[in-house]
This record gives sequence, C-alpha cells and structure tokens, in this order.
Amino acid sequence: MTLFVNLLIVFLVSAIYLKKANISVWIKILILIELTTPYFLNGVLFSPDYMSDQIRYLEHVINLRENFFVYSPDFPVSKSSFSISFPAFLMSLIPVPFIEDYQSLGLANRFLFTMVMIFLIRKKILPTYVILFLIFYPSLLLYTSLALRESLIISIMLLSINFFYERKIIFCLAGLITLYVIKMQNFAILILFWISDKLYQIRNQFKFEDLMSLFLVSIIVFSLFIMPKLDDYRRYFYWHDGGDLTSYISINNFSNLLREFLYGIYFILVKPINSDFSKKFHLIQFIENIVLIFFLIYAYLQTYIKNHLIANKWLLFFVFSIGLYGLIVFNFGTASRYKFVFPIVFIVGPYLELNSLKRCK
Repeated sequence: MTLFVNLLIVFLVSAIYLKKANISVWIKILILIELTTPYFLNGVLFSPDYMSDQIRYLEHVINLRENFFVYSPDFPVSKSSFSISFPAFLMSLIPVPFIEDYQSLGLANRFLFTMVMIFLIRKKILPTYVILFLIFYPSLLLYTSLALRESLIISIMLLSINFFYERKIIFCLAGLITLYVIKMQNFAILILFWISDKLYQIRNQFKFEDLMSLFLVSIIVFSLFIMPKLDDYRRYFYWHDGGDLTSYISINNFSNLLREFLYGIYFILVKPINSDFSKKFHLIQFIENIVLIFFLIYAYLQTYIKNHLIANKWLLFFVFSIGLYGLIVFNFGTASRYKFVFPIVFIVGPYLELNSLKRCK
C-alpha cells in the first residue's frame, strides 16, 4: 500500500510540473516511467549490500522521519560524520510520504533529481540531445535511484550553477554551502573554476608582471600546502583499496603529478579496458565509457559552434575534474560513482552560461 501511495504522489506531482514543459509527450512519458527505477535495483538487480553505505543513510532517514526530523536520544548519530547525517536530514525532507526501505529512499532521490531536471527543461534552454542524455545516461539513472547522497550532489551542483549564472547570489551561496558539507571536493572544483573564469575575464586590467607574480604565488602555495595534502589523501585511498604502499607512486613533484594526472584521466574515462570482463559490471561500465566519450565529443562540438570560448572553458573544467579524481581513486566502482556527475555538468553547464549571455544582451 505504501508503495502505491508513494508512486501515486511522485507521479502526480511530476506530471503536473511536466505539463508546461516544452517537450514531446513521449519524452514526458519516459521521465515518468524512470521514477519506477528504484524498484528494479536494490533487491532485484543487486543486493543492497553491494553499496553498503546505503544502510547508513536509510537508518538516519528513518530515525529522523520517526522523530519529526530530529534524532532520537538513543540513536548513535555521534558515530557518524556530518557528511552522513546532513545529507540524510536533507533526504528526509523530500516529500515522499513513506520512507521505510531502500526502494522508497531511492524513489525520494529519483524524485528529487526528476524535479531538478524538469526545472531545467522548463527553462527552454536545453536542446533535445541534452534532455535525452539526462534520461538515458545509465550511471545517472543508477546513482539517482539508490539510497545514496549522489542525487543530492548532482541536483545541488546543477542548481548552484543555474543560480550563479542567473545572478541569484543568495540561492547560489545556499547551494554551495550545502555542497561544501556534502561533497567538499566538488565545491572546491566549482569555486576554483569560477575564480579562474573571473580572473580570465578581467585579465586586461592586469600588467604582465602582475599575472606572472600571481602565477608564481599560486605555484608556491600549491607546492607547499596543497600538493602534500593531496598526496596524503591519495595514499590513504590507495591503501584503502588494497594497494601495497611499497609500490605507491607519490605525487610530491610536478613530474609525477603530471604523469599521474594524465593517467587518472585515462583511468576515469576509459577503464576498465583491460579488466576481467567476466564481471558484468566491468563490461557494462566499459561499454558505457566508450559511448560516453563519443557523446561528450559530440556535445563539445555542438557547444563550440555556439561559442568556442565557453566550450573550451567547460572542457578544461571537465578534464581538470576527472583528472583530479583520477589522482585519488583506484577502484573502478568508486571511479564510476564519483565520475558520473561531471559529464552532466560538462554538458548542461555551457547552456546555462549561454542563456545568461543571451539574457544580458
């Protein structure tokens, strides 16, 4: 009964919100059908234990829902990091009536992303191929239909980018602060991207000597403070994924950093190219990667035709993002889970920026 009520509510709300979307009926139907995806994953396609951190989010959300969005005194919230309890609190606020198992929490997450997707579609700035990508991208459909925080991450990133280019600073800051708590790495990448973009826009206001000084200071700060921390973080992930620390390659110099960064791009984009394809997940992931690469090239060319500067800027954002994650991730499953956000941002982001330029003219 609760399953029926949940589906009925999310179908009705989504259908009403879709009504004014300027897309074909069959695309609307596909969007609504995908709301049922959570019921074909956990317990059907694979065991919930396959992504074990789902249980932590589910336990938190159930406890919050049962106690009017505060934790009960006996709930061991102190043993969980804020990066778990805060996303769980946000998930508990998603207006799905009954959240009592993995499927219903997955439905809440899928409903959240569906509403964000419809929000962007209704702006009439996304071409059909982008909308179809948001519908058919397998990793997106998978990770936004599970009892994980990934739906929150991609939704908040897209909304923050949208509000940034619409100059709705309060909403943008709210999104960025939330992203900082949930996924600090993604927050840092976005902030660095926007700062670099702003510096590029005002480059003519600086003398060459000023720019060189800024560049040298950046190199020194990166070498003394950021590179050692990044290397420690990378070493931990290497050890956590079963790596032998005696064979660990440190990135304590720019030569190693560049080599490992380039390999990281290959690892994130193409792997598992030489893996054991008897594992179905690896084979499916490899096929998705190859198709995704061709689609990303197509999306880049489409954006390049409209504005080559914006296209190149977002390409650099994408390459830097996946290269950075490629530096610290050594597991195929983790790489897939971390990566799926950035193709979406790379494809949708330029159209949000192009729309802001159009409105300013």
